[in-house]
Amino acid sequence: MRGQTSFSQPLSESPLARNRSPSSDPSLEVGVAEKADLTQSLIDYAAVFGDDISAELFRQVAYCTDEEIAEHFESWNALRQSAGLDPQFETTRRPSNHHTRAEILELLRQAVAVHGENISLQKFQTVTGLSERLIVSRFERWSELRLAAGLTPYAHVRLRHSDEELLADVHRIAQELGRAPRRIDYQKKGGKFSGPTFLRRFGSWEGVLAAYESFAASRS
Repeated sequence: MRGQTSFSQPLSESPLARNRSPSSDPSLEVGVAEKADLTQSLIDYAAVFGDDISAELFRQVAYCTDEEIAEHFESWNALRQSAGLDPQFETTRRPSNHHTRAEILELLRQAVAVHGENISLQKFQTVTGLSERLIVSRFERWSELRLAAGLTPYAHVRLRHSDEELLADVHRIAQELGRAPRRIDYQKKGGKFSGPTFLRRFGSWEGVLAAYESFAASRS
């Protein structure tokens, strides 16, 4: 018998949880979950746990099985789509550091099909679970992976900050250190901008430092 688990109000009102709470009499037979109940329950739980809710977590909180999902849907992603959620990409069948270039490239193509060609590195990491270190170890930089997938090196997005603003903040940290900062130095010293912001703009931290060298020379 499952142990008692405390959930917030939205969870207790989910169609499946309403009939399958941990306190239900285990001797009572519960029929196979209805398709509409599965969809509505996923909508409810996604509102609480976020759109990236996993199949494992959903089964746990909704008290349903893989067999019940398969009764009505071809896959977990089919259930997610019925609830208006984006598909998830399975990358956990083996350790992530074993993913090959070809596998990462295929994951990017799948992600582009869902999220569009302007997908960012941060978004790609979120939907696949791959680390930036792994991506860089296979393709050296995000722009090279995009090129390998037939995309432009950088996503076409409206820039919130100019190159000069980014490099000026690097310069601020460099003045504190008395030298050009490493990426970890920039983060530890309270840099204003995120790593992915620099990566999207300059391709790598080496690219940042090359641009910064010219920037610093123009200010001397």
